[in-house]
Amino acid sequence: DTDLYRAWADIITEKPVDIRWQHKKYSCAFASRRTRERRYARSNEEIFSRFGSIIVMADRIPGVLAEGMGDFVYIARSSNPEELKSFVSFVHQEI
Repeated sequence: DTDLYRAWADIITEKPVDIRWQHKKYSCAFASRRTRERRYARSNEEIFSRFGSIIVMADRIPGVLAEGMGDFVYIARSSNPEELKSFVSFVHQEI
């Protein structure tokens, strides 16, 4: 994984930044929901049952940000990009 804090510290102290993006082990996906406006086909329990092993965060988004981002977010991490695409589709599936 890339240490973004180290990269930021290097930038601030004017040191060379060495980020090797081409050798990444994992990718992340952000899937948010607007639970007040839409009806989703999958419950929180179903999402965790199927993708719990790759979900690294699931939480409400604060009101001030919710208008632009949705009111609930899931973040998943996987070495398989296709798994992340399936995750986002599963989370976003509406009734």
